[in-house]
Parts: sequence; structure tokens; C-alpha cells
Amino acid sequence: MTTWRVAALTLGCKVNHYETDALLAAFRRRGCRVVPFAEEADIYLINTCTVTSEAGRKSAQMIRRARRRNRDALVVAVGCHVEVGERPAVADLWIGNRGKTELVDRCLARLATGRDEWPLPPAAAASCFQDFAPFAEQSDTRAVVKIQDGCDRFCSYCIIPLVRGPARSRPAEAVLDEARRLLAAGHRELVLTGIHLNSYGREGGTGLGELLAAVDRLPGLERLRLGSLDPAAVDAHFAAALGSLETLCPHFHLSLQSGSGTVLARMRRPYTPAAYREAAARLRACRSGDVSLTTDVIVGFPGETEAEHEASLAFCRELGFARLHVFRYSARPGTAAATFPDAVPEPLKIRRAGDMQTLGGELWRCRVNRLAGREDLLLLEERSADGFWLGYGLGYDALELEAAGAEGLAPGQTLAVRHEGMPGREPGRARVVMR
Repeated sequence: MTTWRVAALTLGCKVNHYETDALLAAFRRRGCRVVPFAEEADIYLINTCTVTSEAGRKSAQMIRRARRRNRDALVVAVGCHVEVGERPAVADLWIGNRGKTELVDRCLARLATGRDEWPLPPAAAASCFQDFAPFAEQSDTRAVVKIQDGCDRFCSYCIIPLVRGPARSRPAEAVLDEARRLLAAGHRELVLTGIHLNSYGREGGTGLGELLAAVDRLPGLERLRLGSLDPAAVDAHFAAALGSLETLCPHFHLSLQSGSGTVLARMRRPYTPAAYREAAARLRACRSGDVSLTTDVIVGFPGETEAEHEASLAFCRELGFARLHVFRYSARPGTAAATFPDAVPEPLKIRRAGDMQTLGGELWRCRVNRLAGREDLLLLEERSADGFWLGYGLGYDALELEAAGAEGLAPGQTLAVRHEGMPGREPGRARVVMR
């Protein structure tokens, strides 16, 4: 019996990373051997992203790279970039988001017969949550659990509702079953994620707050994190539900996109800067101690003036984010904003992105200084070649610890540390010492 070698590369969000891990677990159950993407394989799986034009370009680049690694391999392009009709000729199979749960069977049938006769899943599949078989093998020490898919928002710039379909929730028992398996496998931190997390439970049944409470009670769970939150959904009731969770980490990713009210309106975001400010205050108040907020910001949206850009900078400075994820606006065909007039020239987008990134660096350094002398719990992820342990603190701060005197440790362990108030040797990391 042939043991097929499978290699995978993932672009994009935590949902994509979760789905890749689920697919690799399914390949292992079928007797395949998973190898690094840089090695020669019989099957190359590229889980693509299309949220920006750059993400789409990189997806196509990685598909071509896989073909160069092994001309005889089965190259499979899967996911969001396939959904927008991008099908590079060098790929053998193109499988959109609807077909991910049949991907393993389809690939192995193709290798066995040389033909692809798999039927396209019905359009109705897009309205159902496609669940993978429960699995406990994940690529990171922080285990991700996908609880939701799709989005109904249709913000003017965003292609995700078109490629992921409508919002739908995973049954609570399936979430809890997988969480138990991950904890039994040794994971101590779980990240609950989805495309629009706050839509969980909108179809009826278990709501997000009730699900979080059930996960929080699972034996063995030490740290719970959430994916990106919608500011419009962070009301007093939701904040109170978060405040009752014992394992929830003091970090939230609260999506912003712009600190300018007029830009938010053109983006069709369902909140104003004032409403966002209130949501941020609720999140910071629901946990004790220092709560870190991270966010996404888009610069160069159609019609963005210099005054609107400055307003966005000022708002981000006021909110004091721990980290900014900065993106230059990228027109996605099929979205409303792709037809908007007054496109911002690319050199101006680049300059404004630089402004925002500079601010992000300043805010991060302020946070590093503010944490000086404070205690934290470092979740060990990996040991660098030059003798440092790398991982994340409770506030999702990227940390580095000199390994001297820290013998006998392994990835997945937590360690009591103290912040030194200094940047680490790697960009974006802060130095800690053992407590």
C-alpha cells in the first residue's frame, strides 16, 4: 500500500489554519505521512486567502512554488481564492470552501484512478456548517477551535461574505467534544474562532455566552481566548458574560478598520468611533488588571482625505492599542467599494500605512514600558536556535525568555515570568525573566 506524502501551506486567518490542521489530521487517519511544505511531497495543499489582492497574489505564487517542487505531485488549491474564480493552470484540483470536507477523499481517489469525478457539493451546503471529524492534532501549542463560519454583514470593502457564505454556527456539543479532545491531548490554551464570531447562535439554540461558559468549565483548561470581536455586539450583557469566565485571558481583538466616522460610514461598518470607544471600555472593565486590545486598520479607503487619515491616527493613539494590524485598502471585485470613486493613489496608501505602522510601534513600546516589573504567565511555544524560549503572555504579548536556567521545559508548558520592560531581540517581542 502506498504511503502518500502530504504537505500543506496556509495563508490568511485562524479559520484557515484550523481547517488545514483538520485536513492534515484526516490525511493521517487515511495512512498518509505529513511532511514540511519545503520538502518533496505527493500532494501539495495550498489553503488560499483572497481578503486582499496581495493575499491573492501570494496564494497564486505558493501554488506555482508547489508545482516546481514536484512536477508529478497532485497540487490542490483550496479555499477563498478559488471561490473568486482564480484557478491557476498549474493546480490539478480547485476546491472551494464548500468542498473542504470532501477534499481528502477526492485527493486520494484522484491518485488512485488518475481521474477527478467528484461531484460539486450542492449550493445548499453553503448554508450549513460543514464540520470536520473531531481531531486533536494541531500545529501550535495554542489550540484553535472553529465554532462559526460565514458572515451576513456585507461591509462595502469585504469579499468574505461572498466567498464564505452566510453566517452559521457549529453545534455546541461538537465544539465541546473537540475542546475536550484537545485538552486531553495536552493543550492548555484554547482559541475559539470564526469568520464573524459574534454571530454564533443567531440561528437559535445555544448562544455565544452560554457556549463560552460551558467551555470555561472544562477540566484542564487554563487559558481561553476569542477570535476577532464585533464592536457593535459588545453590549453590557455580553461584557458581563465575559466577566464571569474564570479562564478568559485579558486580551481582546476588537475590529476597527478606521478611526474616522465618515470612513466607517462609507465602509458600512455598524458603529461609530464613539460606539467603538464604549465597546473598548466595556471589554477593559470586564477583566481585572491590565487588559490589552489589538485591532485591524485599513488605510487608503476610497475617498479617504488627509483629515480622515489624521482622525484615524488620533483615535488609535487615544485607544492605546497593544498592537495594530495595518492593511492598505485593496479593491476586491464584487464588493460595493470596488465601484467607489476617488481611489487613493498607491504611493499615498503606502505613506499612510507607514504613518499607522509607526504609531503602532510607538504604542507597542509604551506597552512594553508599562509592563516593566509586572508578573505574567508565559506559554512556551518554541525554543529559538540562539537559546531563547518564545511564546505568549496572558495579554497576548509576544515574549522571549533566555533559556539559561530554564532546563527541562517543553512547548505547551506555562511558566511564571516577570517583564523587564525592554524589547526583545526579535521585532515585536518583549523580554521577560523567570520569576
